[in-house]
Amino acid sequence: MSTFHDYADLLTADQLDLDVPDCEVVSVAVEATEAQKQAVDALVERAELVRDGAVDPSDDNMLNITNDGRKVSLDPKLLDVSDPDIQPMEGGKVQVCAEKIHEIWQEHAEEKATQLVFCDSSTTASGKWNIQSDLKRRLVDLGIPEDEIMFAAQEKDPQKKQALFEKVRKGEVRVLIGSTGTLGTGTNVQDRLFAIHDLDCPWKPAELEQRQGRVRRQGNMFDNVQDYRYVTVGTFDSYMFQTVERKARFISQIMSSGSPSREASDVDATVLSLADMKAIATGDPNIAKRMELENQLTQMKLLKRAHADQQRSIRFKIDMQLQPTVDNLERLHDEALDDEPKFREAVEIRGQHLTRGICGLDLGDGPIADRRQAIHDLVGIARGLDRGETREVGEYCGLTVMVASRNMAVNGLNVFRPFVGLKGEHEHWAGTSAPDINNSADSVIRQLDRIISNNTGTAQSLGVKLGNAKASLESAWNALNQPWEGQKEYDDLTGQIAKMNLEIKHGQDTTSAGEDGQADLAEASFHSDGPKEPQTSHVAAESGPSGPATFPATVETTDVPMPDPCVDPCDGGTGMAGLCM
Repeated sequence: MSTFHDYADLLTADQLDLDVPDCEVVSVAVEATEAQKQAVDALVERAELVRDGAVDPSDDNMLNITNDGRKVSLDPKLLDVSDPDIQPMEGGKVQVCAEKIHEIWQEHAEEKATQLVFCDSSTTASGKWNIQSDLKRRLVDLGIPEDEIMFAAQEKDPQKKQALFEKVRKGEVRVLIGSTGTLGTGTNVQDRLFAIHDLDCPWKPAELEQRQGRVRRQGNMFDNVQDYRYVTVGTFDSYMFQTVERKARFISQIMSSGSPSREASDVDATVLSLADMKAIATGDPNIAKRMELENQLTQMKLLKRAHADQQRSIRFKIDMQLQPTVDNLERLHDEALDDEPKFREAVEIRGQHLTRGICGLDLGDGPIADRRQAIHDLVGIARGLDRGETREVGEYCGLTVMVASRNMAVNGLNVFRPFVGLKGEHEHWAGTSAPDINNSADSVIRQLDRIISNNTGTAQSLGVKLGNAKASLESAWNALNQPWEGQKEYDDLTGQIAKMNLEIKHGQDTTSAGEDGQADLAEASFHSDGPKEPQTSHVAAESGPSGPATFPATVETTDVPMPDPCVDPCDGGTGMAGLCM
């Protein structure tokens, strides 16, 4: 996270301190109708067929079922809008939304307060029966003039659309209905905007943020505005809002103006599993808690894998880098200690030769005074070696002179070139082949002089390097032996889930014959439904301007984990959600 902030400049709303109204997010829980409950039960049956492989994925799959679940939460008629025998549902969250819009329309008639309604799942663009048109019908029935209710999508021409927005800004149109796309970026109608209504939940957090961005803008005459989010209890609504909320929390960990977190927990695609659907179908009042617990386990798994990866990386570094470095430095340090007396003596002898003006190379016939002659003779010997041969040929400053013919790559070809070196207690070779005899910039004598300089007084510096290398190796071993700090929390969480599964299994063993159709949940997804409890429709607690909506207790609280849509095939455990990569 910190690395991202090193090259990314973020300027967030909390830094700008803009003069925008405070927005209260109000979650409205609406009891599911009998028709909706039956529709959800039918979706569970479809999910079981998909799970059992009894239906071709091209005909039906979990994504299709999830989309149909979103429709059911609005009105089961959306499953087949072409059937004239299916009438629009009486009641439900569309009716509750209409009544809330009418209430605000009446209360703020003097200010001509305006409202926006968002619905992506069923729009007028379909050309068939849809929720947006049905909502307008209900608003007109409640007494709102038809000319004060408009659809954002009805004006395709940009100029006409701006004229429509101007009517909203003036309060001539007081209810504007559209989707996130038609009422998203570029919609500036905030002048009298008092409330927005989310009839459904979009797929992405950015879309939910765009919706709220229509009302939380500069230039709004109201200091306090409201964002109503409608949730049908016992349908997919709660799952959708909670999942998008979790995605938003993940994104906020990165796109933050404050100190970034070290880890961010990602979330999987918004596709329900069979276990999720059965929990929803039974009206499980603890669905949000189930998701939260399962998400904690997923994040702990990620952290545990990261620790295991780090341990493997440390082990690899020890074996391939740190330990070989220590071994090599120990060898070089020992050799330097062995050779140091002879090389110090060689420095003194070389100084004496320079004072006398002689080269001092002895190739068996006594010291050679002329430097050029010495170079010529030594290069001649080196070039006369057989391939791969190494030979001691003389003495220089009290050290044995060695020459060798070594194989090396030159322009992609393997060739043998002469090398020179000196030997005290150990051999020390020049880093490059012997220069040409006519090379005035370098020579074999200079190579020998450099070997002497480079190996005089090196024991101390090698000792420092060896100490640092050993310290790095010891630190790596200590890190390798460190247990994962989250192991206790991971074990506790796993134990909680195991205990819950036993309780669920015990509850299934006592399930009556009439409920057998829903008793196979543990077999399907290693989880089961929680105990059924009465549900009541109510308006949930409101969150602050910057916080997400707090959903009703009848939708959230649970002690049973809900699995993620993806199960890690690498994890042999049961009941554990994995990461869908």
